[in-house]
Amino acid sequence: MFNLNDLHKITSILSPSGLLEHFKKLLGAYEEKVEEVDDLKKEVTDLKDRLRKLIGEQEIPKFKDKKDKKKLHHQKPSKKDRKKNWKKKPKNDEIKIDREEKCPADKENLPTDAEFKGHREITVQNIILKTDNIKFKIERWYSASLKKYFEGKLPSGFQGSQFGPELKAFIVMLYVGLRTTENKIEKMLADLGVIISAGEISNILTNINSKFSDEMNNAKVSGIKMSPALNIDATGMYVLGESCFNLCHGNKYFSYHSTVETRSRLDAVKCLIMSQDLIYLIDEDALTWIEKRKFKKNQKIYKKLRNILSNKEYSEDEIDALILSFKITDTKSINFIKTGSLLSAWKKKLLGVIPEGLISDSAGEYREILDWHQECWIHELRHYREIKISSEYVKEELDLFFEKAWDLFDLMESYKFFPSVELKQKIESEFKAIFEREWNSFMINHCRANTISRKENLLTFLEHPTIAIHNNQAESYIREKVIRRKISGGHKNIRGAAAGNLWISLYQTVRKNGVSFWLYLRDRFHGLNQIDQLSKIIELRLA
Repeated sequence: MFNLNDLHKITSILSPSGLLEHFKKLLGAYEEKVEEVDDLKKEVTDLKDRLRKLIGEQEIPKFKDKKDKKKLHHQKPSKKDRKKNWKKKPKNDEIKIDREEKCPADKENLPTDAEFKGHREITVQNIILKTDNIKFKIERWYSASLKKYFEGKLPSGFQGSQFGPELKAFIVMLYVGLRTTENKIEKMLADLGVIISAGEISNILTNINSKFSDEMNNAKVSGIKMSPALNIDATGMYVLGESCFNLCHGNKYFSYHSTVETRSRLDAVKCLIMSQDLIYLIDEDALTWIEKRKFKKNQKIYKKLRNILSNKEYSEDEIDALILSFKITDTKSINFIKTGSLLSAWKKKLLGVIPEGLISDSAGEYREILDWHQECWIHELRHYREIKISSEYVKEELDLFFEKAWDLFDLMESYKFFPSVELKQKIESEFKAIFEREWNSFMINHCRANTISRKENLLTFLEHPTIAIHNNQAESYIREKVIRRKISGGHKNIRGAAAGNLWISLYQTVRKNGVSFWLYLRDRFHGLNQIDQLSKIIELRLA
């Protein structure tokens, strides 16, 4: 029944401001339901596939069509077309001439008055693929008095194997540089007349001399010293048919790939640390880090940790035994204690060189590891680009939002080259104007709340102008592993995964420093060392 006391509510609703407010609520509810319906459709499709499988029917095949791929709207506007000053340059001067061959004219068909006017030169590039099988005849001398044989030595790079350094370098180049599978390598070599099995190819790729891993580790140390900010990212992979992760970090001087079981902060720290023999410290710094993770709620364990504060260095086995003695069984608490203890030892430089900060996406495992952390703006804006355009009104809101957002992005990128107090204040002001205001779109406001919660990490670059505001470098590093996963599906064993990580790390590091990977492999397999160590090349880049 109508109550006169409710009359003021009706008039407030029918006022322009009241209607607008209710329209916003309805629009927000509509956007939310559109998202829910889309999720439910995917869930129904998945359940139908499972049901078909359970009753013995074949699943409906799913084909990935490029046209049907999820397209993100509101791409970053391309800069104005610039006039291309590039012109085709002659490359003959850069081509190495291996041999010269004269092409004489047919003198029988020359007219009687023809005069010789020299040569016209044409350079043709060619490559020869053929076997170079060598039968070494090693001299043997016998001393009757010493009852001992003395023999000549094989040349450098030919010892201990029935396959030469050129063949080994070629196999690694095909596998790493060209992503060729071992089966295809075997077939190609067979066509060239090389008798080698897939197992022997696998041994060449996995039985890696320790000098390669030592050189990669030294290159990483030099790379961190030259540029203490690291990009980091991870992707899924398979080892022994089990799901795990490939974690890659690096900068413009090196790339380093590792395999980890989980995407935890502890595994991320272990990958970043150079030392193989980990050291843990349960001191005041470790306890402070653990306390920040709200671990203090478990008062009994917290008091036990405080009672054993010292400068004692624990090994992996010792810290595990200590945690077990505290009767801690949940993985989260164990990881907190080990991560805090490991970080404490690392920051005291007991575990090698330590970077200053990380650049990554918004994944939580990369936070609170180093002194600072810059989150990727490309990833952040991607959340907004995934918002479904459910109405023309939402599209207009998104158009306005991205017009301002991409202008802010350009402003932030310019800060790297022209840092100033004025520009810093302008960026902070624009951030506030875009992300700290209420939008009419429910989904923009939903994403905006997450952005505000990560404001500190998104604006880290204001205190460190030389770093990038995106994580594109790590994205490009990790893409190699993603492509290889699509080709081969994964690794058959842990040794294969470790070998694959090392070869890809070397491949990317060598190329980043302007060295031919093919020439590098030939030099190292021959044992010539005419190409400097990667660590030295990195250190000389700014000399």
